Parts: sequence; C-alpha cells; structure tokens
Amino acid sequence: MRLLTRIFHALSGFGFTCLILLFLLLLTWLGTLEQVEFGLYTTQKKYFESYVLVHDAGPWAVKFPWAEAAAEPLFTLGPIPIPLPGVNLLLTALMINLICGGIVRMRKDFRRAGVLVAHLGIAFMLLAGFVEHLGKHEGILHCPPGQPVRTYFSFHDWDVTIRDADATGRVKQFVIPGEEWRDLDGATARFNHDELPFDLRVTKSFRNARVVQQGPMFRGDGPIIDGYVVLDQPPLPENERNVPALYVTAIDKQSGRQVDQILWGFQDHAATLEAGGKKWLIDVGRRRYDLPFEVRLEKIIVEFHPGISLPRTFWSNITKIEETREQAMRVTMNEPVRHDGYVLFQTGWGPQTFPLRPDLYSEFTVVENPSDQWPKWACYLIGIGLLFHFSLRLKRYVANLRQQSA
Repeated sequence: MRLLTRIFHALSGFGFTCLILLFLLLLTWLGTLEQVEFGLYTTQKKYFESYVLVHDAGPWAVKFPWAEAAAEPLFTLGPIPIPLPGVNLLLTALMINLICGGIVRMRKDFRRAGVLVAHLGIAFMLLAGFVEHLGKHEGILHCPPGQPVRTYFSFHDWDVTIRDADATGRVKQFVIPGEEWRDLDGATARFNHDELPFDLRVTKSFRNARVVQQGPMFRGDGPIIDGYVVLDQPPLPENERNVPALYVTAIDKQSGRQVDQILWGFQDHAATLEAGGKKWLIDVGRRRYDLPFEVRLEKIIVEFHPGISLPRTFWSNITKIEETREQAMRVTMNEPVRHDGYVLFQTGWGPQTFPLRPDLYSEFTVVENPSDQWPKWACYLIGIGLLFHFSLRLKRYVANLRQQSA
C-alpha cells in the first residue's frame, strides 16, 4: 500500500509535470528541424503520433579548432541512436499527472473551484486530441459544377481493391488496407476471402515508385512482368505526392495457377485476372470515404489582382443535400463549412486558365474529426474557471486594501 502511495505522489507531483514539459519542448524542437528534410507527414508520424521513437543524433564532423572551414575533419561521430518517448506517450502521462495532481489530489473547497474547473477543461482538451488521433480522416473532394458528389479520397492512405469486372449496379469490392502491405521489409503477405476464387500474395511493395518498360536505361527493382518493371524512388517530403507500387501474385484456389501482376497508383486501368469462371479487376488507389451528405457546386468565384493573372481570392457557392433537404452555403479559404464533425475547406480550383473557362470546378479539403468542436468548449471551460478564480482573488485583494485603509 505504501508503494502505491509513493507511485501516486510521484505521478501527481510538480516535478513529473516539469519533466513531461521538458520532453515535449525537446521533441517539438527536434521534429521542427527534421521536418525540413523529411516533410511534415513523416515527422508527424515519427515524433508526434508515436509512443516511443529513436532519434538519430549527428553525424558531427570533429576538427581542430584552428582548422579552416574547408579542411577535412579528423573523424565523423554518429549518427548516434537515442531512444525517446513519443508525444503520444508524453500526453498520456500528462493526462495522468493532471488527473492525479490537479483533480484528485487537489484540495476541494470553494476557493479552488475555479482552478478545478480549469483543470477539467485542460483534461477535456487532451481528451479531444486523443479522440482526434483515433478518428480523424482527411482527404480531397473534387467537385465539378452541377453534379452532387459525396466521395472524397485520402491524401496519404492507399488500398488494394478487388471487384468483379462483369458486375453491374452496386458492385461489391474486397479491400486490402494499405497498413497490411505497406511496410513488408522483405517479407510477403497473403490475403484470402471465402468469396474469392483466388488468394492474393504481395511479394514486394514500394512507398514511392515508377513503372516503366524494361530497357537498357531501366533495369528495375524487381522482376519483369509483361515487359514492365518497377523503379524504386526516394520518398518525397510531401507524402501526398508519393505513389506506391506492388508486386502481387494471384493463386487460383482450384488449379494452383499463379499469375504475377504489377499494381501502381498511377496506372491507367486495373490489372485483370480470370479465376473461377469470372474476370476480376485488381487495383491500388487512394482510400475512399463517403460524406453523410452530398455537395453540389453551384458557382465558383475567382478574383484576380489588377492587371495580372494571379488570383487574389476565390470561394464557392455550394448546396448541401441531406436526404431531401437542401441548404445553400458558401465556402471560402478562411471560412470553412462545418457539419456533424466534418469540415470542408476551400483549397483549390481549376482549370487554372486565364481568361477563366465556364466549367470551373472546386477542390475542397475534407476533414472528419469527431472532436472538432471539443477544443472550443474546453477553452470556454478553462476561461470560466480562470475568470472565477481571479475574481475571488481580486475580491480578496480589494477587501485587504479596504482593511488597510480603514
């Protein structure tokens, strides 16, 4: 029992709070520096959406202090791997520290009611970030004029889809999420389904690649299939520009016949396969999400700077269609549309010609965040708590001044 009490006091102590904040400061600094080379997405995954990470410190070139700038170093030190806690782990620890020290352990009386409410608001904000981390999706919605659309495509996630090539109407798709084949590291992954007459085996995957015809200029980074090979490319810092490629093998369940295919995110058409007396289409594409409502673009307005073709601002007039109800709305760059945890931002338009063509389309960034409004409510809660606490302190201060002057 005494050990549990010591652990509780350690987790609720102010020193533990300072240690967490120092690590958060360090990771923010390291992540900001690494973002320049590796981009926002990779850095965010490594430092801010992880529980533990390994930071490679260095390399450092060791020289004599009097050596010229162009002189060869004596030796190079590093990179040195340093294990660090990730921001997810630190924020979890901060939540525990806040609950233990700022809510449970804090003395409960009227004078500290405002501080207690403020601490509850901070805990609510941390909870909002946790819910956002678990349930947030974002992508791009392409909206042509006059056509209701509801499907948007992820910026970062890719899936392999399998469907019957001869099916009509509502087509059933079999989806293999990208998380299951994206980081194989030399291994293979096999996927099967009772309704499919074949198994699919992913033998190699590339985060960013090109598919070209085999020739003297291109040897490729894998086997040649139908005269084409995959060229592995360095990942781009802007992760949304990376296009994956895969080597897959379809294995017929009855005959055992194997068919090798290359799947690429930029291919013009899906790979075809005949199995079980049917023709199947296999493709890799950006993950699809559906809005709970439809969006119809009525008009997009673009204003240019005087005398040049550089746009000054642009916005869209849209109609939100939900079941049988229609609502006219306006989306600008700084005023998004919010509805049931979905946020639509005006991010692009096209075709970007000058003078403008009549068939302009809009592009919206869609963010699905179940806790979209929670930080606002948390700020209200924190503000109310601090205002109440400072009001009590001000009241006591004024009362002391009156006593001293009496």
